[in-house]
Amino acid sequence: RLVCQAVNERIFNDLDACEENLRRIDDHLRTQDDVRVPMLRRTEDGRVHHRSSIGTVWRVADFAAGTVSGTVARTADEAGRAAHAFGTYARVLQSLPGGPLRQTLPGFHALAARVARFEAVVADDPLARLAEARSSVGAARRLQAIVVPVSAEIGALPVISVHNDAKMANLRFDARSGEARYVVDLDTTMPGSVLFDIGELLRTAAIDSVEDVLDLDSIRVHMDRADAVIAGYTEGARAALDARSKRLLPFAGPLMTLENATRFLTDHLEGDLYYAITYTGQNLVRARAQLRVAEVLLAARIMGA
Repeated sequence: RLVCQAVNERIFNDLDACEENLRRIDDHLRTQDDVRVPMLRRTEDGRVHHRSSIGTVWRVADFAAGTVSGTVARTADEAGRAAHAFGTYARVLQSLPGGPLRQTLPGFHALAARVARFEAVVADDPLARLAEARSSVGAARRLQAIVVPVSAEIGALPVISVHNDAKMANLRFDARSGEARYVVDLDTTMPGSVLFDIGELLRTAAIDSVEDVLDLDSIRVHMDRADAVIAGYTEGARAALDARSKRLLPFAGPLMTLENATRFLTDHLEGDLYYAITYTGQNLVRARAQLRVAEVLLAARIMGA
């Protein structure tokens, strides 16, 4: 049983970088026992990607039988297991031969650039959606004023290969035991900060609300899950956070959450060009929810052990 995935070249427009990274990661992880990913099938000439006769780029991976996915953690134990899996993945990548991975998405976590793009779209208001989103734009700007300066400091932390999109939805869990069995969606694996991974885990594992929750008052941080995320990731990575990373840790969750909120809001104003939606206005709902998540994560001041 296989999973066939079409590659969105509008997003991943450097297919050579994706090909090289995924092939190197796949080759390396085949020799490792500590972390599991669905193994990629190769074309007859040994490539990960195949371009069909109509131009679509495909890749094929083994199906992760007996597993389920989830978007939030239900317990501290589940949050810790998820974080441990991503930390282990980052650790194993440090022994990857051949030097650093390539940047598949340059500027992926460059919040200042995302904010500049957001402001350009707000000024243009191409679909006249600004009126309904004005309060969210104001909330985003208030949070950006706090977080953007810190994002530059986080971006200057030591760089290693990390997943860069370490959310709960990018794991497959054993349907019976609940063990985090597979790390998936490896396209974003490239040089970055461990705080990018930890921040994304805090956004999705320490908060038990779905990404587009409507009841904003229901959003809260589960501190036991937040502590489990930090402990699980650092245990999996077998590396403690250095002094600078510890100082910036309270901003890791808000950074990744505000980045997502800014992207959701930008996409809503542009006409839902990036994120798939199931109803009109869903990206605005997502933005409002994530802005609230950023607020509660800032207020929680998660420091770790």
